[in-house]
Amino acid sequence: MGCESNCGQPQFPICLTTGATFLWPIYYALDDNDETPIDLTGYTAKFTIRESVDASDTILVATTDADGGITIDGSAGLITISIPPAITALLETIQDAVYDVFIYAPSPSTDTDPLIGGPCSISEAVTREDV
Repeated sequence: MGCESNCGQPQFPICLTTGATFLWPIYYALDDNDETPIDLTGYTAKFTIRESVDASDTILVATTDADGGITIDGSAGLITISIPPAITALLETIQDAVYDVFIYAPSPSTDTDPLIGGPCSISEAVTREDV
């Protein structure tokens, strides 16, 4: 899954296109050699894009809250991020943003783990509906 950052979080570049569905299934397994899924039953997740790591404002946030854009199939170790075109159409283009995905263990645990992160770009769609 790309290179490792200094903190051990896998780094993977992503690109969103304005006005298009962003659909990203993330499988969480023991390791690349053993594809046994890690059971995420009861976990929640959050996906955040910012202009920079230090930026206080967010560009986009998705969560496992109702209609939040993230679903988790716990026993399959599958986290799916789905951002509809109506939302991506509102985004401004940017080349050097950053993102991460955090997972949160079910209560009573307070474990919070960075699952993946890296550079993010948002580009304008070439194909348009009005043409």
